[in-house]
Amino acid sequence: MKEECEECKPGAPEWMVTFGDMMSLLLAFFVLLLSFSSMELAKFKVVAGSMRDAFGISNDSAMSSVEIGSESPMKKSVEPTAGTNTLMVLQQMRQAIEKSNMDDAGNVSVDDRGVVLQLDGDALFKTGKAELQEKALVLLAEVAKVAKSQAGKMEVEGHTDNVPIRSSQFPSNWELSSARAGAAARHLVDNGLATTRIKAIGYADTRPLESNDTPEGRAKNRRIEILFVGPTDGDEEPDERRTVLSDG
Repeated sequence: MKEECEECKPGAPEWMVTFGDMMSLLLAFFVLLLSFSSMELAKFKVVAGSMRDAFGISNDSAMSSVEIGSESPMKKSVEPTAGTNTLMVLQQMRQAIEKSNMDDAGNVSVDDRGVVLQLDGDALFKTGKAELQEKALVLLAEVAKVAKSQAGKMEVEGHTDNVPIRSSQFPSNWELSSARAGAAARHLVDNGLATTRIKAIGYADTRPLESNDTPEGRAKNRRIEILFVGPTDGDEEPDERRTVLSDG
């Protein structure tokens, strides 16, 4: 007869199973935290806005106050803040470009600074001039309508290529870029945007998008950028809202 097998040795205590499950869940939790911490804020807010709209959650949802990651050292100005409805502004700006028939001359995007409307300088101005052309006036009027419905500040930036300009009106590209930014900002104000919400900045050729070694690159560098900066504590209400309140 075969020898009887020895009594089986006892295994791990039962509580170890629960402990192992808990450790696995904690590991998954911290991996998710790490992945969220490296997310780009602007992209996260666009995705969050899409999900919020899909589920019918109001714009005052606590999701808008989530702050993730840190500011990119390559970006200037400030990041969109709690009250910025980034997705809505993005869509409205695209509609404004289409309505003005300037699809080839305008592009809207989101970065760490906020919503950026980039406009082809050659479509807005004649060479070496700072007077807005007729089609540019139509687009900027549409931009003003969107801006008046949003709180926060706006920045209008003028950019040129590196080809020197020396005229009695514009001794250098600094004066030209500043005058072009001022002309765009002034037209926004003429269409109802409060002067306290906007500023114009001239950068000349110091912030090129492309190399100035080719005609195509120089054309891309001649541009106007309109930046929607999110509101901060104490910012004024949207112009349309303030108008309604003042009438009451």
